Amino acid sequence: MKKGCLLVLLALAVQAAASELPNAPVPQNMEKSSRKEVPPYPMQRPPRVDKTFIVAHAVLFGSVVYRNEVAHQALAHHRCTESGILKGHPSRGELYAEGFGFAAAFTAGDYMLKKLVNSLSSERKRAYLKYLPESEAAFGTVMFARSGTSWFDNGCF
Repeated sequence: MKKGCLLVLLALAVQAAASELPNAPVPQNMEKSSRKEVPPYPMQRPPRVDKTFIVAHAVLFGSVVYRNEVAHQALAHHRCTESGILKGHPSRGELYAEGFGFAAAFTAGDYMLKKLVNSLSSERKRAYLKYLPESEAAFGTVMFARSGTSWFDNGCF
């Protein structure tokens, strides 16, 4: 009984596979104006400021604070003198104005560089230059951290 049902099903499957199916019906009253052209999606550009950019520049500003506080302690309590742009004994406000001025200039330049990198049309070029603004912030961070640490190296503490 099972063999007979299987043979019948197999014969029907072979016959169905051999026959040709009709084409799908085409609607007769379809107007071309009713179909709307879908515009292609615009190319998604990465955001100008992302988390990496924010963290890199926050660390830059933190290194400015570190350098200024160490310099202030060395100038106020250990009789050392400033040998950088602000010679002698600058106030804390002058130290912060100088340090934050440099950090703000770094950040503004990096923002413009990030904007330029994101405007590149080639994905490959963008991938090569993606972290260039953050690397400049890292350079500024190292510069200010070394400047703050130099107070310890010069024997002011």
